[in-house]
Amino acid sequence: MFFNIPRGGKKYTITYIIHAFFSPDDTDFLYYWRFLAMAIGDATDYRQRALFRFVARCVEELGNEGLKVLSIASWRSAKVVGLLTSDEVAKVLRQIPLSIRCALNIMSSPIKEDEILKIMDRDRKLTIEAAMNKVKWKRQLGLTTCLELLLALVRVRANSSDSMMAIFSPDGEIVQTLKKTI
Repeated sequence: MFFNIPRGGKKYTITYIIHAFFSPDDTDFLYYWRFLAMAIGDATDYRQRALFRFVARCVEELGNEGLKVLSIASWRSAKVVGLLTSDEVAKVLRQIPLSIRCALNIMSSPIKEDEILKIMDRDRKLTIEAAMNKVKWKRQLGLTTCLELLLALVRVRANSSDSMMAIFSPDGEIVQTLKKTI
C-alpha cells in the first residue's frame, strides 16, 4: 500500500517509512518524522494504527521527534488521540514537560553563526536577517508542537474511564508537573 505524502509529491511505501521508524538513533529519523506523521493519517488502516501505536509506546525513546509525530497526527485527525491508552497518555504527558524545558533552553541560547550558515547554505537567496528569523522560528517550533500536543490530549478527557480521569485530575502528579513547567 502506498501513502501519498503531500510535500514533494513522492510516494513512499510503508516499509520504507518503517525503516526510518525502527532506527530512531539514526540521523535519518530526524528527517523522516514528518513523513511518519503524515503516513499515520486518520489511523483507519491497520498499518497506520501500527505506526501510531509504535510512536505512542516509544515516545520516551524517540524524544522530541516522537512528540512532533504525535502532535501532527493528533491535529490532522481528532479521532487519533482516542486510540491512546491511559498508559500511553501518561507517558506522553510525562515527556511534554521535558521537551518544553528543552525548547525553552534552546530558545534562550544565543544564535550561533553555524546555525545561520547552515540555513543560508540550503537557501542561498536568504539574507542574514532572514536566516536568523528562520532559526528563531525553528527554535519556537519545538515549544509550539509540545503545546499543540498538550491541547490535543485534552480531548482524551472525553474518555470517561477511571484511569483516564485519574491522569487528568488536578491534584495528580502529572498535572502538577505540567502546571509548574508551563
